[in-house]
Amino acid sequence: MENERVEKLEHNLSRLIDIVSTLAQVAMTHQEKLDKVSASQTETDEQLGIILKMVDDWIRNNPGSPRNQKTPASE
Repeated sequence: MENERVEKLEHNLSRLIDIVSTLAQVAMTHQEKLDKVSASQTETDEQLGIILKMVDDWIRNNPGSPRNQKTPASE
């Protein structure tokens, strides 16, 4: 009777270890994916910043841009 309880406990402990191991692997996989998303977001933010700076520079330096055209009120 006692032997059966110990065997059952060992079996359940083994199953629990397998489950925890699987969950740890899944968590690591998710963390790797989150790291990739984060890196991609940082790269996207940097690229967007470059584009915004280019457009801002173009607007400021282009005489034909709407910002640089004279209006009757500014004359």
